[in-house]
Amino acid sequence: MVIFGGGTAGIGIADLLRDELVRAGVPREQAVRQFYALGSKGLFVDDMPLLREFQRPYARTRAEVDGWTIVDGTARGVSLADVVRNVRPTILIGTSTMGGAFTKAIIKEMAAHCEQPIIMPLSNPTSRAEATPADLIEWTDGRALIATGSPFEPVDHREVRHFIAQANNRGGGDRDKSLRPRESQVSTVPKPQPGIAPRPMIAQAPPPAHPDQDAAHQQECLDNT
Repeated sequence: MVIFGGGTAGIGIADLLRDELVRAGVPREQAVRQFYALGSKGLFVDDMPLLREFQRPYARTRAEVDGWTIVDGTARGVSLADVVRNVRPTILIGTSTMGGAFTKAIIKEMAAHCEQPIIMPLSNPTSRAEATPADLIEWTDGRALIATGSPFEPVDHREVRHFIAQANNRGGGDRDKSLRPRESQVSTVPKPQPGIAPRPMIAQAPPPAHPDQDAAHQQECLDNT
């Protein structure tokens, strides 16, 4: 599983999923190793000096990453594209607020190695979603299972109507004891019955943000540093 946006929201989701794996019988250390988390400096690696304590359990070892084929890496670290290329994940979750971060190339690379990829661009509002359901469905030829953090209209593809699930998290994981896995809800828009017009879902655009404020918000969602 790849978490793009390793702040408290993204790591909170990882914590919840880790705990579910442990409850299912997976050893805790093995469960933690199922996750690859990225922040503003790329993939979390254990020799990064600025990782916070709640992020460190999900850092990969430098020895592991040194064995990868890196194509798109920069001074900002191992990129999302390189993580997907080397890891071949089945689940991709976005909590970065970086609109469009899940590019066509990244999604096609993921879908080439996974029959039914699970892709969750959870950032909101819609302008900050890592990808739109329409693009994800097109790029995976309708194979992706999708949930978003903002409401999106159904998508028609190859004579199939895809109703988009909306998932919202309240963050926190182990750091917010009021949150329990049973409270994480995913609601799917039901298929309209014959003769009943579907209720439109309208996403309202956010008020204009100052560029510096927007960049700071993205930094916070990626790292919370």
